[in-house]
Amino acid sequence: MDEVDKLLAEEELIPCKMKIAGAGPRGGRPRAPTRPAPPRAGVGIGHLQPGNHGADLAKGARIQAPLWLALALHKKNMVELEYPEHYNKRCRDELEAGAATVNLRLYSQNYFTVGLDLARAKGDDALRRELRAGLSGERYAKLLDWSTNSGDRDVSELTEKLTTEERALFDAGYAATNNVDTWKKRNLDQLDANPVFKKAARKAKS
Repeated sequence: MDEVDKLLAEEELIPCKMKIAGAGPRGGRPRAPTRPAPPRAGVGIGHLQPGNHGADLAKGARIQAPLWLALALHKKNMVELEYPEHYNKRCRDELEAGAATVNLRLYSQNYFTVGLDLARAKGDDALRRELRAGLSGERYAKLLDWSTNSGDRDVSELTEKLTTEERALFDAGYAATNNVDTWKKRNLDQLDANPVFKKAARKAKS
């Protein structure tokens, strides 16, 4: 995942429940939260509640916060993280079953990254297991088949339903297959290691 995709994932809105009373900004128009520092307890977060134009928040009020802010507030024990609807039991059961027909991109283009961040923060081993199953079962087998057998065909119809993480896997497999085909035709002096494996090797050495 590149830096742009990481930033997009961190901006995804996450439902949260206030564990403290939160004050709205005093005077002037409410401003959107700016990175990287989260607000101090009770300061300037009233506008995070949909339809709230800066009024105080009661303990137990529900807000929508970008992932980066939700995780920071959770770490300070100011909010309780809740899952977006697309991580409910039905979706998770389908994911664990490896259903290749589920279009996760309709829910979130960074479904796996956001889900993993939430699972880590909440200590949800079940969700981590289900996300891992989603990228290693039937979905992965289908993805591998698409990426290695597409040849010179237009693959846009296949990739438009993939999440960012799945698209990265598809692109890696597609590039590797084309690399091998080119080498077989003797148009390439040597085979290069796939970027995915190069990155893993660098991490292992560091």
